Amino acid sequence: MSAASGASGPDPGRAADLTEFIDLLGELRTWAGQPSYRILARRVGPLLRPPQPVSASTVIDAFKPNRRRLNLDLVVAIVRALGLDEAAVNRWRQSCLRVHAAVKTGGPSGVLHQLPAVLPTFSGREAQLARLRQIAAPAGSPRPRTVVISAIEGMAGVGKTQLAVRVAHELVRSGRFTDVQLFANLHGFDPEWPPADPAEVLGAFLRQLGVAANQLPDTLPERAAMFRDRLDGMAALIILDNAADTRQIRDLIPASPSCLTLVTSRRSLADLDGAALHQLDVFELSEALSLLSRIVGEERVGAEPAAAERIVHACGLLPLAVSVAGAKLRSRPAWSLADLARTLERGAVATRGRELRGVFDVSYRALPEAARDVYRLLGLHPGADFSADAVAALTGLPGSQTKAILELLLDEHLLTQRVADRYEMHDLLRAYARELAANLSPAVSQAAIHRLTAWQLHSAVNAGQAMGNKDRPVIPPDPPKTGIRPQTFATYDQASSWLDAERANLRLGQQAAAAEGLDEIVYKTAFALRSYYLLRRHLEDWNACYDLALDAARRADDAEAQARALNGGCSARRHSGRLEEAADYARQARAIYHRLGDGVGESIALNNLGIALDGLGRFRESADVYGQAVALSRDVGDATNEGIALMNAVEAHLRLGNRERGIEAALRAQTILRAAGHRQAEAQLQETLGQLYHTDGRLAEAQAAYRHSAALAAEIGDAHLEACALHALGDVFADAGSRREAEAAWSEARKLYESLDDPRAAVVETLLNRG
Repeated sequence: MSAASGASGPDPGRAADLTEFIDLLGELRTWAGQPSYRILARRVGPLLRPPQPVSASTVIDAFKPNRRRLNLDLVVAIVRALGLDEAAVNRWRQSCLRVHAAVKTGGPSGVLHQLPAVLPTFSGREAQLARLRQIAAPAGSPRPRTVVISAIEGMAGVGKTQLAVRVAHELVRSGRFTDVQLFANLHGFDPEWPPADPAEVLGAFLRQLGVAANQLPDTLPERAAMFRDRLDGMAALIILDNAADTRQIRDLIPASPSCLTLVTSRRSLADLDGAALHQLDVFELSEALSLLSRIVGEERVGAEPAAAERIVHACGLLPLAVSVAGAKLRSRPAWSLADLARTLERGAVATRGRELRGVFDVSYRALPEAARDVYRLLGLHPGADFSADAVAALTGLPGSQTKAILELLLDEHLLTQRVADRYEMHDLLRAYARELAANLSPAVSQAAIHRLTAWQLHSAVNAGQAMGNKDRPVIPPDPPKTGIRPQTFATYDQASSWLDAERANLRLGQQAAAAEGLDEIVYKTAFALRSYYLLRRHLEDWNACYDLALDAARRADDAEAQARALNGGCSARRHSGRLEEAADYARQARAIYHRLGDGVGESIALNNLGIALDGLGRFRESADVYGQAVALSRDVGDATNEGIALMNAVEAHLRLGNRERGIEAALRAQTILRAAGHRQAEAQLQETLGQLYHTDGRLAEAQAAYRHSAALAAEIGDAHLEACALHALGDVFADAGSRREAEAAWSEARKLYESLDDPRAAVVETLLNRG
């Protein structure tokens, strides 16, 4: 029975386009136990109708990215061969049809409607709403010639975000900007959160607009250009919340006059070209009283109007403070407004909301003791948002009690909630919770961080297992004595969704663990997240996470952990283009593996080193390193690594111009990989030999090598490789003066290229038309 039996693996419905569908097919193979392509081919053949032999290369082709089409029958057979039941197979069939239809009709759709909900207590701001509506959709005015930008400025807690969200909803309901609505919190003034990287924000926007992850450009200017292109002519509304400055947002603004961008910031954005500026001040008295009435009830406010005015003045007429104070009254029906007014006034709250501690103190002190304990511990949580399960781990409380307390804090307006089961604090309230947490004893603080980060590590390990992670197992340390309840995952998608939601918290939790000296948690968290970072290409996180892991492994004097951290850090740096550092890490990993007597680990480190040196153009060194990897792999009996090292060595010798040595390495690799049944690799090696012979003017040998490569490719069903070999074979015949044979080879290559939608078909057509 396959590993996939009884479950469904990744959800193919997540695929926005054919590229993502192929990515998910690869994830399904990983989830199902990573069967080799040869084994999978043997399973697939009998499942086709009619049953027929299937080569490994045919199966391999189905997993290659950037294909223009897939064979539906082959996909269905592959999914069945991976052990899914018929209901799951049908979902994959329907998704395959859908993404192919998207290719024909212009592409995928995305997650296009993202406006947060408007708070039911939103009050006032009629003049500001009217002005924003007029600028966004001027009555009787011609269509704007440039993108419309409105910047809402004001102090913390004054209600900038809610005003932007409210006017956005009104505009959409009126039929404006209905194509796309995007929202991003830029964390410009968050004391615990760095300002958002514009490139990361654009990456998220483009993914939401249907761009596949592996098609995202690397640089900020390229992403900005693609973003402007995607929104050109669309009725789109973008909210950029809590911007740090103009530089952060310039590349996030579309260019089309059909779009509206709303920006909120505590800083003046007067240097933002073309923006209409809206300075938002604290409430007028009537607006503050209206908000208080909405929260506590008009009857109570009407019964004590003078006390109500004292309350809102004590709150500095600041909407956030009025909301917190009103929530306290709503949850305390026995309190009079005069009681709360006296309490606030004793707290000496300054006007205009610049000092809010007195308002927050009133709400905090009135909480039940258990809720006060939880709120104080929340000041230790390193992230911007959190789940109830994470808070249960942080506090050591049962889940049901934790949930009840969080709901109480939500009612008291000490927490907010944008999505189900995730809570967050306004940054002023988070700073207040941090002050409370600073008074905890070191022992209490460390125990809470230990519980939280142990929960994160155990949950991350469980997520990796549910996603079919084939890295060496990570054995977490025993949980704290108080016990934790890690997340468990029944499906691939549950696990990947949890990792996506907790990505930032996992990194910040690792940092918190490092600060508390919890070294084993630090480096094992990195090991548990490696495959996730590789899958999502979160390179910045990957590098930083492994930096902390290496430091922790060294502090713990754990040689095996150091080698593993160095290997993971090497891979992260190679993918990031930091090749000198990658080479240094590979050397260090190799030295540790050598000292530990781990030959397989050492040969892998040598291969990593060779790849890094290749990237640096140091081909002579890389050829030598590959030679060492070949010898060591042979010594430890690892034929696969030996063959891979030899193949890498062929490329290195080619770049050095050592053609005879390249031929020798290719022939040796061919023997090894042929014995291992790697016909695909053998066909590739024959093509490489053809290139070598052709360059040396050994045309007869080049023709033989290319013929052999094309024949093997045809045998195993690798049409791409067969076309390349025939194309090159035609070139060799042409150089030899055999025009008829050249045209025959080129004609076959053209047919194959056309069947693959390969643009080289036009290149071959040009060769054939030369006459």
